Amino acid sequence: MEKSLLLLAFGRGISVVFQFIAFGLIGRHLGPDGLGLINASRSIWQIGAGPICGSIDTCVVRSISQANVCVRSVVRDSVLLKTKFAFAYIAIIILAKSYESNNTSLSVVFLTCGVVLGPAISCLGALQACEKFRQISLSISLESIFLVLLTTAVIKLNGGILIISGATSLAVIAGAVVTHGMIKKNTKSEKIQSTSALIKIQHVAWLAIYQLGVSMYSTFDLVIIENICGSNEAGIYSAAQRVLSIGVTAQSMLVQVTLPKLLNANTGVSQNAAKTKRELTHKTLALAVLVSVLYFFFGGTVVETTYGKEFSRATSAIRILSAATFLVFCQSLLVPKILANHQERKMAVVCLAAASISILGNLMVVKIYGLGGASYIRVGIELFVLLALISLSKSQSTISK
Repeated sequence: MEKSLLLLAFGRGISVVFQFIAFGLIGRHLGPDGLGLINASRSIWQIGAGPICGSIDTCVVRSISQANVCVRSVVRDSVLLKTKFAFAYIAIIILAKSYESNNTSLSVVFLTCGVVLGPAISCLGALQACEKFRQISLSISLESIFLVLLTTAVIKLNGGILIISGATSLAVIAGAVVTHGMIKKNTKSEKIQSTSALIKIQHVAWLAIYQLGVSMYSTFDLVIIENICGSNEAGIYSAAQRVLSIGVTAQSMLVQVTLPKLLNANTGVSQNAAKTKRELTHKTLALAVLVSVLYFFFGGTVVETTYGKEFSRATSAIRILSAATFLVFCQSLLVPKILANHQERKMAVVCLAAASISILGNLMVVKIYGLGGASYIRVGIELFVLLALISLSKSQSTISK
C-alpha cells in the first residue's frame, strides 16, 4: 500500500512541479493577460471534458476490478466512447465561440483543445485497476516534462500566445499517446476470460454528472473572472489557484490507490483492503495541515519567484485558498469509499448544488470584491462539499450496520 502511494506521490509530485514551472514560464513570457487567456480557455475544455473522461475511467476501474473482462477490450471501448465525445464537444465549443468578435480568443480556444483529446486517447483507469502504479507515475511525469520542454522551446523562439497554446495541447496529447502505449504493453495477460467491456452510457451518466459539478465549481470561477474583470485578473487568479493543485493531486492519487482495493473488498477479493482508508486518515490529515501552512506563509513568495513580480497581487488570494487546500485533502479520505459503494448519484446532487452556489456567488461577488471574493467563495464551496461527503459517509456506515 505504502509503496503504491510513494510511486504515485513521486509521479504526481514531478507533475505538479513541472506544470508549475511551465505555466510560470508562460506567465513571465506573456504576462497576466496571456496566462489568463490560456488558462480560461483550458477551463472551458476541462468543464466538459473532465467529467466525461473521468467518469468513463472510473467505469473502467469498476469493470476490471469487479468482473472478469478483457482489459484491452475495455480500453478500446472506453477510448472510442471518449473520442466520440471529445470531437462532438470540440465542435460545439468552436461553434459557440465563433460568434464572438475576438479572433484571438477563438484561436486560443481551438489550440487548447488538446486538453480534451489527451484524456480521450489515454485510459489511466486500466492501469489503475490493474494496480500498475509505476506506469501511472511514469505517464503523468512524462506529460509534465513534455509540457516544460515544448513551452521552453517555443518561448526561446519568441513564440506568441497562439504557438504556446498549441504547444501545451501537443504536450497533453504526447503524454496520452505514451500512456496508451503503456497500457498495451502492461495488460497482455490481465483477466481475459470474457469479452464484455461493460462500458455503457447508463453506467457513465451519474459519474459524469458528479464530475461535471466538481469541474464547474473548480474551474468556472476563473471563466467568470476572465469575463468580468479581464484576462489580467484571470491570469493572477490562475497563478493563485496553483496552490490548490497539490490538494487536487493528492485527492486524485488517493482515489487511484484506494478505489480498486475497496472494490475488491466489496467483492471479497481482499481480506485487508477494508482497512485501507483507516490506515491513510492520520497521514493524510497531517500532510494536509503541513501543506496548507506552507502555502499560507510561503505560497506568495513561490508564485512571485516563479511567475514574476507582476503576479505579486496573488499572495492574498493564495492565503485564502490555502484553507481550500486543506479541505480538498480531507475530501480525498471520503471520495473512494463513496465511489466504491456506487453512491455517485448522491454525490452528483451535492456537487451540482455546489456548482450552482459557486456560479451564483461568483457572479454576485467578483464584480465587487474581485479575486478575494472569488477565493472566499471557493473555500466556502469546498467546506460545503466536505460536510456533505461526511454526511453521505455516515449514512452509508449506518446502513451497513
